[in-house]
Order: sequence, then structure tokens, then C-alpha cells
Amino acid sequence: FHRIGTDEHIYYHCKKEDAKKARLKPQNTQKRVQGGGGKLSVWGIITPQGVGRLHCIDENLTKEGYLAILKEDLLGTLSDYGVDVMNFIFQRDNDRKHTAGVVQDWLDKQGIKILPWPAYSPDMNPIEHIWEYIEKRIHRPHRAARNLDELWERIQKEWYSIPQSYITSLYRSMVQRVADLKEAEGWNTEW
Repeated sequence: FHRIGTDEHIYYHCKKEDAKKARLKPQNTQKRVQGGGGKLSVWGIITPQGVGRLHCIDENLTKEGYLAILKEDLLGTLSDYGVDVMNFIFQRDNDRKHTAGVVQDWLDKQGIKILPWPAYSPDMNPIEHIWEYIEKRIHRPHRAARNLDELWERIQKEWYSIPQSYITSLYRSMVQRVADLKEAEGWNTEW
């Protein structure tokens, strides 16, 4: 998450004949700072019962750092909700840190099943919708966070106020997501 602005393209609508003048109006522009004024990387988990723990990543994430997050925050979340690891399927992307041998060995020893995912498929993980949801809300005040500590506070506030109904709708969409991906033969879908 960037302290100032987002990585997304922002669009505005106007009549074609007004486009040249409209593009420079203050309400149609967004101020940017090179590098976004600083950024934070976070790891989080959602469950059918609600949001789990959220972790601020202080440095470049390594496989060892990822493993530490799983030990503390994944297992902690499962414990918080009373989820039996034998009835749990973990969805992750195929980032090399996530699939490293040391990580996979640990997951196997814990009895945590992984949702198999093709290496070059679109990212269908519903948590991507959660990140987008938070991104839109942390920049809503139209005042950039003064610093990274304030940005982290905003992220946490939005994370812990995600409506359960939204999380439930994301979980319910998984059957259709997978069906659409299968129909598209592994290519892009609307998700």
C-alpha cells in the first residue's frame, strides 16, 4: 500500500470535445509523489469466519520471513477461530517464497493442505479483492497519511472492519471462479 495514491489507473469521464480542458482540472488530476511517498507490504488471511491476523512486513520478504509469518499468523488465526488444520485448505499464489522447500516441508508437517494452482494461471485468490477494498478506503479521506505509521493504522482499521457479508460473498464465489477458469482453459476471467 502506497502512502500517497495507488498503483491503479484512475479514469474520469467527459465529453470528447471537453477532454483537452477537462484533463487538467484539479478534480480530474491526482497528485503523485515519486515512489508513492513510501509504502507498506502486508500479509493477511481471511477465513469463512472472518478476517484473520494482519502482518506488516518490515523488510524484503524471504522464505524464512514468510515461514515465520505462517507460524505466528496463519496458525494463530486458525487457533483464534478454532479451525482444525485437517479441515482447512490454504490458498496461496506460486511466489517462490511461498513454494520454497522449507515452507512446503513445514506446511506438510502441520498437516495443512494447499489448494493446487497452476503456475501461470490468473490470480484467483479472493484476498486480492480484499486488498482492493482496503486500498480504496485508506485513500478515501483525500488526505494522504502523514507517515507510514498512520498508513499502517488506516490499513488495520479497514482490515478489522471488513463486513462479514463481503467475505462470505467472496467465499461463495469460489465455485464460479474455478468453473470460469476451467471454461477459459486457464486464461483470464472476469474475476
